[in-house]
Amino acid sequence: METSDTLYKYRTWSDKNHQSCLKNNELFFASPSDINDPFDFKISLDYRLLDTDEKKEQYVDKLLNDIKHVMKKDIDFEAERRELINRIKNDPDQMEREYQSSNSKAMDLRSGVISLSERWDSILMWTHYAEGHKGFCIGLNRKKLLLISRK
Repeated sequence: METSDTLYKYRTWSDKNHQSCLKNNELFFASPSDINDPFDFKISLDYRLLDTDEKKEQYVDKLLNDIKHVMKKDIDFEAERRELINRIKNDPDQMEREYQSSNSKAMDLRSGVISLSERWDSILMWTHYAEGHKGFCIGLNRKKLLLISRK
């Protein structure tokens, strides 16, 4: 299937933020928690897969290494490591819930999502996203969007 050079965004004219697309050449990227589908951006870790002490320790070491740049400088790294390993061993479900919560918040802070269509003439999209056919649809250059997204 051939891809179009243009992608489309359906908008409602009654929303001032949507008008900014045309008036100010602005696009809004929603945070992942604002997306309709409750399963989008909810890629979870299954702590049950950490079924050996070695895997638990490797996981904690990687986790601490990934977040060391935001940890307090005076923190006792070894004590924190032992605490996390014990928590994973004793209550992996609670650790998984805590990870999900903090990961979801971090995703909201660093990610934005925009939904686009390859079709400007979708009756369903006009109905749902363009105020029942009273809104508007803008065309966006796919290549320019990809360049912007890499910045």
